[in-house]
Amino acid sequence: PEANTKPPTKTYKINTPYMKSRNFLLVSLLALIAITLPSCSSQQSADAGDLIATVPADASMVAVANINAILEKTGCKVDGSAITPPEKLTQIISRSGDTRNSKLAATFFNGKSGVDPSVAVLFRVGYYTYATGVASDPAALKKSLETDLGYSFTTEDGIQTGGNVAIAENRFWINIDQNSIDPKEIRHFLSLDKTQSFTSNDAADRLCKFDKDIVGWGSIAGLLNTSGIAFEQRALAQVALQTVYEDPASLTFSVSFEKGKTLIEANVLNSKGSLAKYLFPMETIDTKTIESIGGTADAVAAISIPAKMIERLQKDASSKGPSVFGVYLNALSGLDGTTAVAFGQDAQAMKGIVTTTGQNLAALTSFLGGTGIDFKIEGKTLRLSKGALSGKSNVSDLAAYFKNAVAGVATAIPQGTASGMAGFASAGSLTFHPQGNSVTLRATLVSDNPDENFLFTLVNTELK
Repeated sequence: PEANTKPPTKTYKINTPYMKSRNFLLVSLLALIAITLPSCSSQQSADAGDLIATVPADASMVAVANINAILEKTGCKVDGSAITPPEKLTQIISRSGDTRNSKLAATFFNGKSGVDPSVAVLFRVGYYTYATGVASDPAALKKSLETDLGYSFTTEDGIQTGGNVAIAENRFWINIDQNSIDPKEIRHFLSLDKTQSFTSNDAADRLCKFDKDIVGWGSIAGLLNTSGIAFEQRALAQVALQTVYEDPASLTFSVSFEKGKTLIEANVLNSKGSLAKYLFPMETIDTKTIESIGGTADAVAAISIPAKMIERLQKDASSKGPSVFGVYLNALSGLDGTTAVAFGQDAQAMKGIVTTTGQNLAALTSFLGGTGIDFKIEGKTLRLSKGALSGKSNVSDLAAYFKNAVAGVATAIPQGTASGMAGFASAGSLTFHPQGNSVTLRATLVSDNPDENFLFTLVNTELK
């Protein structure tokens, strides 16, 4: 449809009430549709398959989730299609006042909305992201939206639309990116045959057999093309991926909400749907080396750089003729092993360690001298320092996040700061781990409330 071939003409500032509602809508939907069962029933797989059949084949992202389990994880009692939220969750929703946000949450959690606590699907087509699920009682869902949110519904070609919600047959759709939804678009989704829908994608079967809280697939080119990033930056991202991976075409991801933390994993796939080969030599980080930095910090970045990786990069660079990149590679030619740097809130302070071969260090030490970083040679290691480093966490505690990783960053999140994660997360990490001849990305967020499901804490924070 024409509406999906162009970016939305309307833009919103981040502080507008609409954007706040949109952000909360996404959080609420994730709260409703995140998967939490260790495995799914045959009925859930069938529901997922039915919903995926209404997703166009050219979707750039598709994620499958299970409503029932996440509701149980947040303390809700689920009996068939009836949902009874715990008193604490009701209090969280009600204390946020008479706003669209609280009304939206109340509509989905009131147990009378007619939303079936089964699987649901989040997908992106063109510049719009949709959520779709099963409505066990479409009339009740419509009534709840009319009563609680003041939506006014009209019917066109059998599709009922009100606000950014559409209802047809026993399904509902929400256009997360807009205040409205196009009934023609929904009719198009319902009319897809197998060759036109996402069921023609090999990833569809895997999405129907989910075993994490959220499982998803995304086209790398499709996501970049609809990201709003400038063409030059998209091209650079593609080149970077093709430099690191052989034939990178898509990615898979999963999210697991647990007590006190959230775990996210992602893998790059090739055009055949297999794990894309990582093109550089890999060695895991030595966490003892990171621990030897000592003291406290707010963040640590670390990477293992084997000498054969530098040799490979130098060979590639020399084949393209003289370059600035080649000069920098020559300065790094003595590296061999774990390099780690610890930071604090004071950007002028740092401490680090560099593992080397013990040879060809003149260019590296000359470079470090020009940056104002002090260094000391201890055998095959260089110890770096600048200013007086301090932070909220022991470096040894942050080092634990790098176990079996080849690169990454770990951070403590000081509360009372301007950080967007302050208030619901106390620490986080983003690390890369070998998996066969490929690499898996893993992200972890640690909650301030270790006895609470992370998603419950997140919703609680959003409604404060």
